[in-house]
Amino acid sequence: MSRPSVLVTGATGKTGRRVADRLNRLGHPVRQASRRGEQPFDWARPQTWSAAQR
Repeated sequence: MSRPSVLVTGATGKTGRRVADRLNRLGHPVRQASRRGEQPFDWARPQTWSAAQR
């Protein structure tokens, strides 16, 4: 059975990057999101939320 992926918001920042790296090292599938990253996500812009749910 595959594990659900973990969405790390703010993944391009200092803390988010570390959290995502640690989860990856532990074998968890990680999706990285940030306002200006590959997976755009912004709490203040609901139109970005659906892409993060995939």
